[in-house]
Amino acid sequence: MTQPACRVLVVDDNAINREVAVELLRHIGVQADSAADGAEAVAMALSRAYDLIVMDVQMPGMDGIEATRRIRQARGTLPAIIALTANDQADDRSACLAAGMDDYLTKPVRAAQLQRALQRWAPGPPAVTVSPRLTQAPAAADDGAPQRRQRLAAIAGLDVNGSLQNLGGQMPRLERVLLRFATVYRAGDPALLPAASQGDAAALWRACHSLRGACALLSATALVQRIEAVEALLGAQQPSSTWQEPVQRLQSELIALADQLVAALAPP
Repeated sequence: MTQPACRVLVVDDNAINREVAVELLRHIGVQADSAADGAEAVAMALSRAYDLIVMDVQMPGMDGIEATRRIRQARGTLPAIIALTANDQADDRSACLAAGMDDYLTKPVRAAQLQRALQRWAPGPPAVTVSPRLTQAPAAADDGAPQRRQRLAAIAGLDVNGSLQNLGGQMPRLERVLLRFATVYRAGDPALLPAASQGDAAALWRACHSLRGACALLSATALVQRIEAVEALLGAQQPSSTWQEPVQRLQSELIALADQLVAALAPP
């Protein structure tokens, strides 16, 4: 009798993070669904059976902590719920465990992290055999691939080797994700400037958190540093007048990176 595939729900407010995690899981034979916020995650978790939920902690509206509490109240100890957080700090870990989460992963979520999570938390015997590497048989020859990789490697502030490691070593996958990132952020992040101009620290923090996860996943190191600089201002409770220039610089560099990615990924 064929054993049903493991089923996982990925919850993250950033579309890039969701798509990458789902693709990595599906590649190794896992049935993967996604939810964009806590409320959607609760509704999905209560309407179908999941073996594992990967839950972003910081999301607008209902966050991952509250979503986990509601799922636990309705479902008990199953399914296993793993926190996905950008902050690997003792207080954050304690809050996740107190809410009923079983484990935690730090962003950016990497192929190897997902493998280990499945090995530890998928019901046993595992419904999916997790391979040592998320690799595929070589694709058909692509004469333009070396040139595209060379152009990507020339982009300042983008670590292509780090991006590949996060995405399981697959260059075609990296190119798809980079193009998706460029498409989403070609005009910048729509939440950044309004939040800064309105002096809305909570909204700006959420926008930075979401964007930082996607940038870290792709090893866009220069942008991660810009985001961390804005977060440092917010953490120090600096007046909103000090936010404008670094947020504008972040937005400009985000748009510039998106443009560079589009050019680098164009056919030769």
